Formats: sequence, C-alpha cells, structure tokens
Amino acid sequence: MRSTSFAIFIQPPFPSRCRLNSLKCLLLGLICLFFSKTAGAQCTNYVQLTLDYGPLDIGCTTVNLSHAGASYLEPFYCGIGPYRIGNYSTSGSYTFTFYPPVQEIKVDVVALDNHHIGSFAHYEELLFNINGVFTPLSNPGTGAPLCESPAIVSSSGGLIAAPGYNGVDGYGETRDLIFSQTISSFKMTDSIFSGLANGVDVSVFVCCNCNTDAGNITSGPLSVCVPSQISLPNATQTFLYSDDLLKYILFSNPANPTGSIVATNNTPVFSFNPATMQADQTYYVAAIAGHGISGNIDLTDPCLDLSNVIEVLWHGRPAVTFSVSNPNVCGGACATVNVHFTGTPPFILSYTNPLTGSVTQTFSESAGTFSICPPVNAPGGALVVSATSLVDAVCSCQ
Repeated sequence: MRSTSFAIFIQPPFPSRCRLNSLKCLLLGLICLFFSKTAGAQCTNYVQLTLDYGPLDIGCTTVNLSHAGASYLEPFYCGIGPYRIGNYSTSGSYTFTFYPPVQEIKVDVVALDNHHIGSFAHYEELLFNINGVFTPLSNPGTGAPLCESPAIVSSSGGLIAAPGYNGVDGYGETRDLIFSQTISSFKMTDSIFSGLANGVDVSVFVCCNCNTDAGNITSGPLSVCVPSQISLPNATQTFLYSDDLLKYILFSNPANPTGSIVATNNTPVFSFNPATMQADQTYYVAAIAGHGISGNIDLTDPCLDLSNVIEVLWHGRPAVTFSVSNPNVCGGACATVNVHFTGTPPFILSYTNPLTGSVTQTFSESAGTFSICPPVNAPGGALVVSATSLVDAVCSCQ
C-alpha cells in the first residue's frame, strides 16, 4: 500500500470584530445600590476671618489679605471686628483674595458715622468691590442691629448710617449682609467724605460649605467585549457653581480614584485602550466636579466631589490555538489536533477543512481535542484547518 503524507497547517482566527453575548450578560448576577445626594445653597458653615496677613488655609479656600490707608486690627466692638477701616478723615481699605474662589461672604458692620453737630458734618460710606468691580448693594443686610441704629443703602449703592441731627449721632450698624456669587477678591473701602468720621468695625465671614455635587449616575455595572465602548447615562442631581466643571473619569482603584485615573471625558463614554488598560480587569467610572482651571478640574480643590461609582469590565476576546504532535498523517489514519482556548468556558468552536467542510463543536474546558482523518485515497499535500467562529460564555468573535 502506497503511503501518503499530509502536512496540516493550522490557522487560528483573527476576527475583525467582537460582540457581547447579550444572553450571557443578562445572566450576570450584579446588584447596585444608589444613594441620592441633595445639593443645597444655604450656608451651614461660616468661617470668620481674623488674619492680618496671608496666606491662610481655612479648609475650603486659601485667603490672602492686603490693606491700604487707615486699616488695622482692633478689639471687637459690639461683637464685630477685628477689622477697623478708616479713621478721622483718612479713608482705608481691606482686600481679601481667595483661591479657589468662594461662593458666599457675610459681613457685619458697626459704627458707620453720619451725624451733624453744630457746623460739623461727619460722613463716611462703606463700599464693596467684588473681583475688582464695584458692587452696589441691593439691601443693607437682614440681621437686626444690637448696638446702633440700622444702616441704610446710599444712592450710590454703598452702606451708610441714617443721618443724625441736632447733636444726635448717626451711627449705622448692620448684620448679615450677604454677597453670593463666585468671589475671587473682596474689597471693602471706607470712604470718609467729610469731617472726622470715626471709621467702621467690620466682621467678615466666608461660607465654607462644599455644595459642589457631581450627582448620581443611574446605572448598574456594565460588561462589554473588547473593543466595544462603555456608555453610561449622564449624571443627574448635580450642583455646580459658576466656576465648576463636571467631567467623567475612568479609574482603576476605588480607594484612590483621582490617583488612578486612566481616562477623562466630557461625557460618560469610554473606549478600551490597549496601551493603558488590560482586558478582564475591573475599572470604575464616576462623575467628578470641582473648580475648573483651563478646561480641567483642579484635583486639589477642597470641595472636589465624585458621584457614585459604576463598575465596568471589558472582556477579552476569546482566542483559540491549534497544535499537533506530528503534522504528518497517512491516508486512512487520523491526526489529533490539540485545542487551547483563552476566555471563559464553555467554548463553541467552528472550523473548516477541505475534507469535512464546516464543523461546530462545544468544549466545556479550556483545552480539548478533535481529529482530522483523511481517507485512504486522499491526495498528498497540505491540509489547512481554519477556525471560523468562536463563542465563549461572554463574547463571540467571527
């Protein structure tokens, strides 16, 4: 009997796309709890400023202070201080700067001078500038005075005392004068316009609430196959100040989100990057909100906030390799092909060869075998066996 040798060439699949096996993904037992966060704009944590120079870190911001003219620290009067601005015909000012900016400042003022005694008139006005721009007042404050008569708003938008006549002093006081906006700098100027006004005592309080809120992402954990994108709903229930930004981060360590950022995006959509990521490793997505700098979020912002965290997983594409101990086989005999899989069992493999055409076989383990048996009268030559489709428990590739 004439013997015939067969050289078996093994060609593993190189699929151009990979899709998620939706049925298998629906069977994943995944549970996610959502916690809502409520954003509020009312200040619950005022910090009173008493520094005479800076910088001073007060938790939510760092404060610097400069002053000009008649301006100095002195003991509190009527519970207000320690800032004294203006003194006997000499005007003065205090300027506070904040980084990051604050969103609310409260001011208490006492001893505004506006009175007439005989032929003398003593008149001063407290003016406010925010971010270098004069800020006219809309009201003189909402708190009731404890020591003097209520202050009023002047025609120019400053704070003055109601005038006193016939030897009666007009000293103005106000409490809870609120400035609510993004504030990088805050300047108070006591302008003495006539006479020998005494100057004013001022308390300054900074709201150190951290109301910035990255909200919630309403989604459970997601699993897709490489190289599909992860797409999540936008965060809801967010609260951002005018200088805040909201972005989305993909990170690898839930114990240190900002220190393990893999990718950042303006929308909750992320692609698998083989240069920086690994398949079958759990990653996490969250919304992040904080003070914006040049289009990026300042990760050192003390009010930085993250949403709830969503687990995401890119499954690697299943793969198969073939091997034979002896690629030469005679007609009428069989060659055993060893099959090795990468992925999650079970595996459904489809392969073809010129002898039998397409064959589909299920393997319950990550390794197995099948046989190639050329007939007795098969011509000699190379026999190519090609894998055409592979499906594992999660992904399918064709």
